[in-house]
Amino acid sequence: MLKSSCKSRRFPWKIFPVLSLGLAFCLSAGALGCGPKMVIWNGKRIPLEVAAKIDFARAEDKFQLKNWAKAYPEFEHFQGTYPESKLADQAFFRMGEIRLNEKNYPEALTLFSEFVRRFPLSSLVREALIRQGLCYHQLGRDEEMVSLLSELRESGGEKERAALDFVLAQGYEKLGRFYQALLSLQSALSLLEDEKAEELRKKGVEIIRNKLSENELGRVLNDLVPEYFLAEALIELAHRKVNRQDWKGADKLLTDELGRTPVFNRRGEVESFLANIKDWNVANPNRIGLIVPLSGRYQLFGEQALKGVLLAAGVFGGDSPQGGTFQVVIQDAESDPQAATQAVENLVLRDHVLAIIGPLLSPTSEAASRRAEILKIPLISLSQKEDLTKSRRYVFRLGLTHSQQVESLVTYSMENLGMRKFAILYPKDSYGENFIFRFWDEVKKRGGEIRGVEGYDPKSTDFGDQIKALTGLSEPNPEEVKLFEKAGIELTPIIDFDAIFIPDSYRNGGLIAPQLAYYGVTDVKILGTGSFNHPDYLRLGKPYVNGTILTDGFFRESARPATREFYQKYQEAYGEDPTVISAQAFDVTRLLITLSRNFGVKDRESLRESLLGVEGFPGATGNIKSASNGELIRPLFLLTVTGDEFEEIE
Repeated sequence: MLKSSCKSRRFPWKIFPVLSLGLAFCLSAGALGCGPKMVIWNGKRIPLEVAAKIDFARAEDKFQLKNWAKAYPEFEHFQGTYPESKLADQAFFRMGEIRLNEKNYPEALTLFSEFVRRFPLSSLVREALIRQGLCYHQLGRDEEMVSLLSELRESGGEKERAALDFVLAQGYEKLGRFYQALLSLQSALSLLEDEKAEELRKKGVEIIRNKLSENELGRVLNDLVPEYFLAEALIELAHRKVNRQDWKGADKLLTDELGRTPVFNRRGEVESFLANIKDWNVANPNRIGLIVPLSGRYQLFGEQALKGVLLAAGVFGGDSPQGGTFQVVIQDAESDPQAATQAVENLVLRDHVLAIIGPLLSPTSEAASRRAEILKIPLISLSQKEDLTKSRRYVFRLGLTHSQQVESLVTYSMENLGMRKFAILYPKDSYGENFIFRFWDEVKKRGGEIRGVEGYDPKSTDFGDQIKALTGLSEPNPEEVKLFEKAGIELTPIIDFDAIFIPDSYRNGGLIAPQLAYYGVTDVKILGTGSFNHPDYLRLGKPYVNGTILTDGFFRESARPATREFYQKYQEAYGEDPTVISAQAFDVTRLLITLSRNFGVKDRESLRESLLGVEGFPGATGNIKSASNGELIRPLFLLTVTGDEFEEIE
């Protein structure tokens, strides 16, 4: 513990009235021999300020190492021990910074507010006020943050103003003052030239595209500095006019602005967009677009579709209808809906394709379909998304949907095999849950019964509890068990269903089949989806998967002529087996090329009408016909397991 070594002295001020003022001055300066205040520190007598510096340095070392738990109590102790030290304000400031770093914003706000009150003359007051504003922002008190920081930025240096503008922009955005947020971002950009500037630009673009009204976009054109967001606002405003099919309005907007502002960033892009608008409805009848994921998590599926399209387009030796190579413009949308929307615009306004194939994924398909409908270009999706074509005139789909699989499976089971009663064993995930409701509805619609439904963890390998629950073997009455045992009666499962539907992967399906047999469920059919169409289903489940019935959109061993021909050509071109995705992409491409070359289709509108009239087009996935709702439908492949292989049910 520190001890002072300078004792206080009393002086008879009344005896020395003339000298009192000067003597006080001398005392304050240590002129009477007191000198700087001394303390006992670790057994040594040293000046108090020296001891303060040593203790501060120790706490500071822990602060720099980000050891907040140890640094905070040391700075707090410093405050109590050295309240008059020249470092007292720095120690208190560090306490606030520690709480801020710990994201303890309420306490940090209290500390910085107290700092300003306690140390009004400190050089750190401005920094404390800025951090006070940051705490306001984190606590959702953005009005207070904006009020405080907007005043501080006026007297700050360039880097500080840029940082404050960025925080202010976030506050304005939270308050719904999007135009003001954009002004703050522009101000920050005018002061920055580092990698942070790109982050600010992206944020500004996001606000322009998603937050500003058309009136605010007009203000951007008039008020903001041209080199930052003018081009983005101009193109966005033109896009909104295009969305309303106001092509003339978009044309006039771009033409007027190009004439009014002769020099601005991305002028060439605006000029290109204007040129595209003028002939947006012009289409090359020998050119189609493809939107698939060619990077990211779903790249493999995109490559499968691409291979089918290129094979049908005649890239491998004039295999397209009537010979000759068809042009294919490829756009990678990954799994990003915004990228899919942009891809549609590029294919229509820049590349002038006749039609678009894809996307594959549900989110990208929905986004692309909305834009295709606005731009009036036929789009044939390969997605499984239900109701994608509903209420849309230009959107078609050739995909393997859950509804199609369920309808095919239930129709065959009930009409051809005479089944009436079903059980469902499903994984508790989106795939399984989507299928069970559709299966249940289809069975009920046809007058059948669902006798039991049990779900399981998709990662499980033991399905005994669920199987026992379906067959009445779970949790029997103990007294009944004893009676049965004494009488020599063995408990047997109650199987009151003809088939059990398992909408899961080939892995789980192959594991479940032997367990069904183990619990005595042997005289029922296993029904599955296209996911069972895999060699490992046979390997894992044999011989208990024998007789399984499943449906799929493609079967490489099919005897159908168009399927065999496609399989052979695909093998020759790529040296691998095709998938349902590559087969569907192949069929759609051949269909478009056939309509373009054999039926005189030269523009998008006549192509749309021709697609609605398709009847019996021979494809690798079956004979395709169009429905009035834009679905391109064909009979699915019904398969069964016989021994060690899948066989097509004729």
